[in-house]
Order: sequence, then C-alpha cells, then structure tokens
Amino acid sequence: MAGRLLTDIQAPPLLPDWLEEYRIPDAAFLSAYDQSSPEYRASLKSALALHFYSMTRQDRIERAERIIPGKGFREIASVAPVPWAAIIFPGDYSAAARLFSVAVQSLLAGCGVSIALCLGVSPRPSALTALELCGFENAFAVSRAKAVRAIKELVQNADSGRIIILGPEKMSELVDDIRAVDAGLWLERDNYPLALTDPDKFSSPLLELAQGSAPPVSAGARIYALYSDQPEDRIVFNYTLLIRPGLECFWKFQDLPEEFFLNRVCSYSLI
Repeated sequence: MAGRLLTDIQAPPLLPDWLEEYRIPDAAFLSAYDQSSPEYRASLKSALALHFYSMTRQDRIERAERIIPGKGFREIASVAPVPWAAIIFPGDYSAAARLFSVAVQSLLAGCGVSIALCLGVSPRPSALTALELCGFENAFAVSRAKAVRAIKELVQNADSGRIIILGPEKMSELVDDIRAVDAGLWLERDNYPLALTDPDKFSSPLLELAQGSAPPVSAGARIYALYSDQPEDRIVFNYTLLIRPGLECFWKFQDLPEEFFLNRVCSYSLI
C-alpha cells in the first residue's frame, strides 16, 4: 500500500474466471432453504435483525482533513471498506451461526467483494441456509490448492483484502499457506464462552443446528448455563456472549471488530 491513496485501491477485484466452475449452484441454496425448518429460518432472521442493529454499516469512503493552526501542518485521515473479504471454512463446519455472523459482518462493512470458500465438499444445509438468508452471493466449494490460488489472485488484484478462517484446527496446511499471503488474516479460536439464560427455554435442536452441537459443548465453545435467578453480573468469563431464548442462531465474535474490514490511511504534509 506504500505510495497509494486509499481511494486508489477501493475498486472491487474481479473474481478469477476459473472459480466459476466451483460456484455452489443456486439450486443447492434453494433446496437447503426449503428443507430447513420454519423455526430455524425465523431464528436466523432474528439474528440478522440484531446484527443490523448492533453493527455499523460502512459502505462509503470517509475523508477528514485537519489543519493544525499556526504550525504549518495538514492531516488527512481516510477510512474505507476493504476491496475484498474471503471467508474460508471446512465442508463439515457445523457452527452455522458463526458463519452467518462473519458473512453478515463482511456485507454490512461494505466490502467490495465478499466470497466464501468451502474446502472439500459442499457446506452443510444449515450453512447454505444461513448464507442464502443473509444474501451472500459468492460461495464456492474448492480444494485447498484452489482456495490458496484464489486468494493469491485476489491479492494480486487488490492487496489490501481480508481473510477469515473458521475451523482452522481442521485446515492446518491451508493456514500455513495463507499466512504467507500479503493480506489481513483472522483465525477463529477454539474456545469462546457462550452463556445461556433460562436454558430450559431454549430450543436444543436449534442450538445444535446453529452452534454446532447441543449443550454443554458447542463447536469448541463452552456453554455455561445461567438460570434466571442467577444475577448476570456474576458472569466472570472474559468475552462471554450471553444470549436469551429466541436467539439460538445469534453469534458475535468479540475478537473480530468491525474495524477489521476497514482500511485506514492517515497522511501528513506541510502547508
């Protein structure tokens, strides 16, 4: 990015032509959506609404200029969505709520192009339904080698994108390959506390579908049952996500801030 203006790198890159061969067809999304339960779709819609309310929509370039009076300096600060974001996850990834969360986050951030690369087989129906419901259009089922190739070609077109890897413990070789790529990288950890109030009122099938497995363990995240008569201020775990009944499909990574999907440039000059 050295020597460039922020506005010079915002044009979304074109997806590689060869990648179209591996695009997950619309029929697969529609089939998964039609076969999903009304309860699952309703919970996803509730989660989507909450994401819209809790996230800041950043789909434009912002520029602020400040002249330091009497000192002869000018400061220009610019912020803009990244030109592309890629979500990579294994085909057997079971925490649809987490995939849904990062997909929505990249869309709300206004990334030029957002793509999902599923390694190996096509995603689970619960994952396809989640992507379909949030309007995520670019999803592909590829091998590890082709995922790395796609990322490298995106970097060649615009070298300031972002990569999100879900379930990295199942893709160690891919993670090693991606670390060598010049782009922002975020890896899902294997332990995120999730707290439930009134656990008996939650839908266990929905929790299993969205979070990966039924309590007490969910896709590597510890589930802590908190009853309604237990004061919430007694929660002492760091970065604990606390949800209430009806939000079985909601997830938010506390260590994946909205700023991850933004590029910021500050320039200084004499006047």
